[in-house]
Amino acid sequence: MLYAQRYRFPWLFVVALASPAGAQTPADSARADSAVVRLAPDAFPALPLQVRRDLTRRGCRIPQPYNAFGQQNVVSGALTGAARRDWAVLCSVRGFSTILIYGAGHASPVDSLAAQADRRFLQTVGDGRIGYSRYVSVVGPRRVQRAAVRNGARGPASVDHDALEDAFEGKASTILYFLHGRWLELPGAD
Repeated sequence: MLYAQRYRFPWLFVVALASPAGAQTPADSARADSAVVRLAPDAFPALPLQVRRDLTRRGCRIPQPYNAFGQQNVVSGALTGAARRDWAVLCSVRGFSTILIYGAGHASPVDSLAAQADRRFLQTVGDGRIGYSRYVSVVGPRRVQRAAVRNGARGPASVDHDALEDAFEGKASTILYFLHGRWLELPGAD
């Protein structure tokens, strides 16, 4: 009987851990989502003009993480092959963001990846505030290989170009590596 009384309400402990003070309500999330800074493509003058025009035509806005230093979520690197300069843009339209990949010299995206609702990337960031926490960045070949080895993932045999990291600040990320005409997903940071 002692055992039964001692462990009678273990679910109370689990519920208490899963429901921290200040948890988000739907109204809180809606307010936080409407407060996300979303920049126009023209706010990124380094982005090729033809890419900015395509983004504008699509109605894209580039969401900024709550802790952004400078402008984020527009990056360039050798994403689809060595010695290339491709662009990746996190494009938000009507509350959903997609990573658009523009190949070197292309005026329209060559790929569209990881479509997600912007609200999925809202989290409590301190002092009861809720902030948008998704960002993309370029990672080099060494990081791609380390991620594959560290996580026991099946990665490419050799890595000769950059990859894209799609991250949820403070939570987890996915590394996207282009190989043989498709994007491999490797576990990033946890």
